[in-house]
Amino acid sequence: MESVFSYITPEDAGVPSTAVEAFLDRLEKMNVGIHGFCLCADDKIFAEGYWKPFHSTYPHRMYSIGKSFTSMAIGLLLEEGRITLSDKICDYFSAYLPKKVHPYIAMMTIKHLLTMTTAHTSTTYKQYQGNWVESFFHVLPTHMPGTIFSYDTSATHVLAALVEKVTGMEMLEYLRINGLDSLGFSKEAYFIKDPYGVSQGGSGLVCTLLDMAKFAYVLQNGGMYKDKKIFPKNYILEATSKQIDTSLNGVIDEQQGYGYQMWRTRHNGFALYGLGGQLAVCHPESKLMLVTMGDTMEDPTAIQTIYSGFYEEIAIYFGNKQAQKIPSNETAYKKLRHRLETSSFSCVMGKNNSLYATKINGKKFLFEANEIGIKYFILSFSEDKGFIEFQFGDTAYKVTFGMNKLHVTALNNGQFCAASGAWLEEHTFHLRYHDWGNDLAQVKATLCFRENSVSVALKRTGQNPKYAMFNGFVSGEMENFSGSVEHL
Repeated sequence: MESVFSYITPEDAGVPSTAVEAFLDRLEKMNVGIHGFCLCADDKIFAEGYWKPFHSTYPHRMYSIGKSFTSMAIGLLLEEGRITLSDKICDYFSAYLPKKVHPYIAMMTIKHLLTMTTAHTSTTYKQYQGNWVESFFHVLPTHMPGTIFSYDTSATHVLAALVEKVTGMEMLEYLRINGLDSLGFSKEAYFIKDPYGVSQGGSGLVCTLLDMAKFAYVLQNGGMYKDKKIFPKNYILEATSKQIDTSLNGVIDEQQGYGYQMWRTRHNGFALYGLGGQLAVCHPESKLMLVTMGDTMEDPTAIQTIYSGFYEEIAIYFGNKQAQKIPSNETAYKKLRHRLETSSFSCVMGKNNSLYATKINGKKFLFEANEIGIKYFILSFSEDKGFIEFQFGDTAYKVTFGMNKLHVTALNNGQFCAASGAWLEEHTFHLRYHDWGNDLAQVKATLCFRENSVSVALKRTGQNPKYAMFNGFVSGEMENFSGSVEHL
């Protein structure tokens, strides 16, 4: 199949290779947890890179990027005349309605769900024990719909359920037969399902960076791929236009307004935006696009760092029109290529050894009852890697980590986790663990040893409930131990 994108040098796109390096410098200086990116001028990629162990076919959780896919499925249904924006959403889900429907719930239309102007303040299925779709109609509303922007992932989830109810097929399959397959969208891509079998259209998309780029390119191109219409142009114009004010949001590029499951941005652009650094920033006038994937949940300023770096280092060469080709710079381009081909995700850096390493190697540290729930841990070392065995509650785990480098362990579906550790001081060991599966998470642990005791500080980021207990402080005492454990 013919590829959507061709590849050119930055200079051919009108951008110096040194400008791309300056953009990357910004991200690395601020420790932005990017896993991969690409920069496109129209249908030409002029820079693409992945921080190892990530790669171009990695199946990455894209979180709320999936909202824009759900929006396009709604757009197709509108074009087919199977729904209208003014339809009351209750009319499609009578089986989920309470005996007495709140008036604000009864007022909600498909357009209200698309524009995040529902009657709810936040995601309803997080407040409800039971069916996720049903929660949308049972949780008490807070305000009249169609008035105020309030980000509500359950609204998108109900839209995905609507698509699957009307079409009788999974939402991604419906999108595939209506154009995604013609773009070469990965066969391995999928939407995670909720516990009741509905595609998590609001947060569950798993695909590659280039899958996301292909989809965003078609939106930026008015729904067209070459001479083929993929999505309806008029719907895209509405979906990427400001439908509701978002000026109360904290990030400046989230204050520019919201369309149909897409954000407006500065410089007359729009963005597909997912938790943790999943971004597709599109500027139709200049045909410039930035696409990223990552895990930035630890840093609330990271998204703005990405936006600002993009505008100030790359977009300045475009203005409101396509940039002009500039003279080639083979030396700068080779330097950039080398950087893109050899970049690795950051790891804990420090010393490989310490005076305490021999003393505590293979020793068990016991903890009295504590709020965290940890019962013991054993830290041991072997050449350039180490192991930490520990027990939370009734479950024991084992993590393998690299010393001053990442140790990568395969998960399911081509995904992986990674861990690294190092001695920051003679008595202080730091460990960092990344779960890069379908629910991104990171755990940091600092172990401070004094004689036969240890104090542990744990911090976790991400929404994965598996790691909820990895947060807090506790102290324990050494004791010899051996036993069997499970691997995380």
